[in-house]
Amino acid sequence: MVNAVRVAADAHASHKGVLHAMNQNIFPIRDVTKTSAYRMHTFLGVDTGVIGVADPDIVKFFSEPVRRHTHLSEFHVANLPASLPDVEVLYAYHQTPGYLVDALIDHGVKGIVIDGTGAGSIPRTMTEAVQRAQAAGIVVVATARTFGGRVQETPRRTEAQVVPGDNLPPEKARILLQLALTKTSNIKEIQRIFDEY
Repeated sequence: MVNAVRVAADAHASHKGVLHAMNQNIFPIRDVTKTSAYRMHTFLGVDTGVIGVADPDIVKFFSEPVRRHTHLSEFHVANLPASLPDVEVLYAYHQTPGYLVDALIDHGVKGIVIDGTGAGSIPRTMTEAVQRAQAAGIVVVATARTFGGRVQETPRRTEAQVVPGDNLPPEKARILLQLALTKTSNIKEIQRIFDEY
């Protein structure tokens, strides 16, 4: 707690957005993930690493966050609606049934994040249901259920109009999609948002 206060009070923390300070490490909140249920040294920036440390003698930063955040964001809290659009997360596995997507269509969601296999692949058993969702105006984002790595833009994803969720875990991709849907449902614009945040 003391180190978190030290980081917050440090002039060099200014304009870096929301930071996570624990175990003497400093991460941008976008990039930090809890990696163990009980261990103390659980928070890591899997793909990006620490941007600084809170050592006993000094708070020291090594790098800057490069993604848009806080004061650089187009999503000012004062301009957001009282409730965000309904977005759900589906966990994908071998032969995930399409009826899970159909249930979300019936529920009236505005977006679906599919936490896909490997590099964010959506199982073929869900393909037709995903197309039905998209035909109903639902935006689909793909994340990867691996420990790290990006979901990349590929010709197949582009053709399928599935937005790659970059290296965000599904729960963070869900929040970003909710925010994006307050502005647009245009796939290219939503992709821009996922590229910038």
